[in-house]
Amino acid sequence: MSITAETIEGVAADVDSNARKALLGSAVGYAMDGFDLLILGFMLRTIAGDLKLSPAQSASLVTATLIGAVLGGIGFGMLSDRLGRVRVLTWSIVLFAVFTGLCAFAQGYFDLLIYRGIAGLGLGGEFGIGMALVAEAWPASKRARASSYVGLGWQAGVLAAALVARHVRARRVSRDRGLCHPRLAA
Repeated sequence: MSITAETIEGVAADVDSNARKALLGSAVGYAMDGFDLLILGFMLRTIAGDLKLSPAQSASLVTATLIGAVLGGIGFGMLSDRLGRVRVLTWSIVLFAVFTGLCAFAQGYFDLLIYRGIAGLGLGGEFGIGMALVAEAWPASKRARASSYVGLGWQAGVLAAALVARHVRARRVSRDRGLCHPRLAA
């Protein structure tokens, strides 16, 4: 069965607008998480070349992100039980967004490692809280389907990362071969 607007509307017919917003927001958040984590993997060789990183340093960037995600999931999850899901989810999204953005300005290994680790904290917080928010907002009879739609967000993010990475690498190759103006290449 394919997922269409009618299918989603049929599922959402007996839920309120807050539940729909939670579903949409969580799915988009999962897409950003999937994109972020996989774009790093897809572009790691290029990043390592630009920053002159060793293979161990390159691998540690992914490890720092994943360790941050575990710690963020635990820490932000506990905070969300005490302070509220929406408030703590907002904090985790801001943390993730700011430190992911700072990665673009990293001048070397150590600042990138720190930015990736802290971005991972936000990623982990969003991951757990987003799904919990959807599970709490949707009726039990539709909870599994709503949760699967959130999971589809991750897959959409991974697909977007693959497409963007392919495009960026192709532009870099064109630039490196002198086939593209340097300002137009990533």
